[in-house]
Amino acid sequence: MANQRLRDVHPGMAELYVTGRKYEDIISDIANRGIVVDAIGREKEWVQERMRQHRGEIDGALEAKAANGRWIKATDRPTKEGGTVSLRTDITELKRREMELKRSNDELERFAYVASHDLQEPLRKIQAFGDRLAQKYGDAIPEQGRDYITRMQDASARMRTLISDLLDFARVTSSGKPFEQVDLVQIVQGVIGDLEVRLTETGARVDIGDLPTLAADPSQMRQLFQNLIGNALKFQRPDTAPVIKVRVIGGKAGAAGSTDECEIVVEDNGIGFDEKHGTRIFEMFQRLHNRSEYAGTGVGLAICRRIVQRHRGTIEAESRPGKGATFRMVLPKHHASEESIDEAA
Repeated sequence: MANQRLRDVHPGMAELYVTGRKYEDIISDIANRGIVVDAIGREKEWVQERMRQHRGEIDGALEAKAANGRWIKATDRPTKEGGTVSLRTDITELKRREMELKRSNDELERFAYVASHDLQEPLRKIQAFGDRLAQKYGDAIPEQGRDYITRMQDASARMRTLISDLLDFARVTSSGKPFEQVDLVQIVQGVIGDLEVRLTETGARVDIGDLPTLAADPSQMRQLFQNLIGNALKFQRPDTAPVIKVRVIGGKAGAAGSTDECEIVVEDNGIGFDEKHGTRIFEMFQRLHNRSEYAGTGVGLAICRRIVQRHRGTIEAESRPGKGATFRMVLPKHHASEESIDEAA
């Protein structure tokens, strides 16, 4: 029997909860009467999902938008006596705020993309005319003038790299590709091929474990591992060849009973960092070192976090100065639908 709150929020749904009725009959009526928007056109599938939750096969609550426009979080569990306990929470205001936040983020990403794209053309002209000035009139320009030109070209090169990184960050969600089955071993091997010159120059070794195949955007997985392995090469200890390990922790990739997600680790023997910066390093434009020591814009790890978030995963870092760094990622192996993931990113 429905309580007064459900009668107030959705009387059409409340009238179906009558003592003595079977649970499956109740939710079948909800689906067939079009009371829940998500069930329209997929009534049978929606009822099956609700029955799976009722049996405890789906953890957590299910969210649904009712035909009257209100959002409801629903949890149903059977009782020992053969009945059902149904909990309903009105989350309409929360959903409204989520949609406002998503619109705000989308607008910010579009602004970043357009602004960065439009900045490239004048920057190309600055670089082009700076190069011409140095080549044509370099001998006639005093030493101080040549120094000014060099500084201008270095600054424009840094700006171009920064714009490129900003575009990469914006494209994670704006230009993401559909998810497909991706073999991470092949992805990492491809990254090693791309970084072959740097690997040879540093004498680095990359050990690849038995990585899983999962549903992902292949180009973004490649970018993710390229950024992490590239950082390991950049922040190597002096006179120490980098050793980078990419592996799965604890058998989560394929052990029985734990196939829904996998924990992937990228660890190195580099200079490391103070662990108090473990969260800060994933923020935009955050650098722990001077530009003169290590090149970069401070955007690479922010891109990594953005990619992992789009894939409904998590990423964190562990380190100590002089003891290398470890990046841990927990990624789902399967996704219900890419649309729901992009909406949440």
